[in-house]
Amino acid sequence: MKKKLTKTVVMAADYTGHNDSLCVVWDTEVRGFGLRIRPSGHKSFLLSYRTTEGQKKFYSLGNAATLTPMEARDKARRLLVSVRDGNDPQAEKVKKRESLTVADLCDKFIADYAKTHKKTWRDDEKRFKRHVKNSFLAKCKIADVKRSDVARLLHEIAKPQPKLTKKGKPIIDDQGEPIMIERGHESNRVQEILRRAFNLASREWGLLDERHPNPATGIQRSIERSRTRWVDPSGLPILIDAIMMQKDVYIRNLFLLYLMTGLRHSELLGLHWSDINFEEKKITLGMTKNGEEFVLPISTPIMEVFKALPRVNEYVFPGRYKKGHLVNFRDSWKEIKKTAKMNDLRIHDLRRSAGSLMASDGVSLVEIGELLNQSAARATEVYAKVYQERKRRTLEKHAARIVAVTLNQSPEEQETARLMAIADEIAASTLLPDAEKIAAHLRQAAKAILSTLI
Repeated sequence: MKKKLTKTVVMAADYTGHNDSLCVVWDTEVRGFGLRIRPSGHKSFLLSYRTTEGQKKFYSLGNAATLTPMEARDKARRLLVSVRDGNDPQAEKVKKRESLTVADLCDKFIADYAKTHKKTWRDDEKRFKRHVKNSFLAKCKIADVKRSDVARLLHEIAKPQPKLTKKGKPIIDDQGEPIMIERGHESNRVQEILRRAFNLASREWGLLDERHPNPATGIQRSIERSRTRWVDPSGLPILIDAIMMQKDVYIRNLFLLYLMTGLRHSELLGLHWSDINFEEKKITLGMTKNGEEFVLPISTPIMEVFKALPRVNEYVFPGRYKKGHLVNFRDSWKEIKKTAKMNDLRIHDLRRSAGSLMASDGVSLVEIGELLNQSAARATEVYAKVYQERKRRTLEKHAARIVAVTLNQSPEEQETARLMAIADEIAASTLLPDAEKIAAHLRQAAKAILSTLI
């Protein structure tokens, strides 16, 4: 079958062969250029040519899902020129494929894919360097890598490791045991980027045959235990006092805004003044971690914090020497933790604290996810326990009202019960600094009403 290959033709093309036979729609413009359709429906562009010795060969140009007909046609023309000069593109590809190692694939993945498609490409680069390039897998040819090889690597990564000091010595807990770090999360992230790299190698880059099995698939994922550490309402004043003791106005307000906005620390550090609309009271972030633009409405207290910050350059939190944005704040964070006596607290826990405090105030998990810009429902599951406690208190208050009516309580008794319920609600509040004192006064007033009935 011959047709001029266009996007419409490519979209409409179906497999018409029999028993897995070759099915190709040949282009009418460039001889030997065609679209191959497999029984599975997978489509790819190819070039058929003959070497100087007369041997017929096929060269895969790339996946039709990521390459346009025009791009593939131009690539085919360039290769045909090379063939006329006596070269054999397919033989060169096989030679390159046979020499390409896993370490080479990692480098290509970062340079040709991650840097242009992922905001977190530096994390991928660090994981490759830490776990893959220093492993037995690094020098293996990609065509020789088996699923068992990748499984062995991931198993090694997932093993718990002792937490170390800067000098490389294990950190010991109060019981004299080394503090161990679970690394299931790290193992799963490495598996994901390896799987993507091998997919690209076979489906788009032509470094592996398209039918080559991906060795990073079909492997059982490691168990991930979500971190649930956050600052509870009783610890919040202590942490804020420690933050306010910081002399640097930018450091002080950076950590306050972590708690007030729930933004990721990379989003706050990279925040430009142009991202803040003071008239409409909102922050607009461009490409965020979940790959979408994010608009966050901001409250009046947050607005006042921003207005109090001196403007030095385009960044809200400027770096040293008035260039770039703030980078070095880890020492300040260590001081804050030490002052607050919260040594196990991490910076990301402030974001988690913002979500948990919202949940305890009755904000729905859906709304928390929207405010924290979390696209996955799993990300907000950590707040479910706090939110359930809030719902339990609401139901208790509702049930108390029904019981009061059932027992034919007098108006005074119902008022006493109401004041007690309000006192419990205030005591659980995360917003009032003197919540316990106010609740105590209300309970005292309730007891006074009750004493008049006796």
